[in-house]
Amino acid sequence: MMKVTLDAKELAKAVRLLRKVAPKRTIKPILGYCLVETDGQFGVSLCATDLEIMGRVSVWAGAAEPGRALLPLAKAEAVLKTASGTVELDAGADSQVR
Repeated sequence: MMKVTLDAKELAKAVRLLRKVAPKRTIKPILGYCLVETDGQFGVSLCATDLEIMGRVSVWAGAAEPGRALLPLAKAEAVLKTASGTVELDAGADSQVR
């Protein structure tokens, strides 16, 4: 289970950077996601790959519960275009980000 509060603009910037690493079209859908990890203390690490190169971005987070989850990059980018203030990523026991 992971729960973290992030600045929307910082998260949007990180997602835009990772979208440059992740392939636009692939036969492996998992490559369209980024791994979001937090230890609950120092922030959040987001990672994406195209199997040749990997991108990792760290973002400061407010309140956090440790854990990891997959975040769909295309959907996150679309949602974050209009987001402001803070956003909360909440992954339940099934690791689905809500």
